[in-house]
Amino acid sequence: MSYSAIKTRVQVAEKAFANQVDMTQSKWYRLKELAGEAFTPVRIVATGALTGLAVGFTAPWARIGGTMRIVELGTSIANLVGALQAQAAAEEASDVADSASEVVVETAAVVQEAEAVTEETQAAAEEAQVAAEETQAVAAETKTASKQATKAAAKAEAVVDGTRG
Repeated sequence: MSYSAIKTRVQVAEKAFANQVDMTQSKWYRLKELAGEAFTPVRIVATGALTGLAVGFTAPWARIGGTMRIVELGTSIANLVGALQAQAAAEEASDVADSASEVVVETAAVVQEAEAVTEETQAAAEEAQVAAEETQAVAAETKTASKQATKAAAKAEAVVDGTRG
């Protein structure tokens, strides 16, 4: 790549980087504005009240150890779901492996057929080569016979001319 092409690519990349920096800064300022608008006193109080309600609801469970049991139940359910998903994935992988092995067997059969066809083609090519060589030999013999026939015809004509004369 030439120096001017590299220099052009660097300039384009610098412009793109500058545009990205400007866009990031403008989005950061907009996020700060939205966050400032979103944290209104009413929302802060409502969030605190909902959090207090949730803590108040779960506090009795914590006294009798129910929170831990709920967490254990949730963990057990998550593990069960994960195990079921893993089993389904294993079955799917097994099906894919079976399909792949079938494809391998079919491919091997096709390769064997292709090798047989290749061998037949090579045998036919060798036969064609032998036939071509035989044809060339016959053509050479025909040419020789033709020359001999031409010489014999010339001699016969000379003999006929000699007897007429």
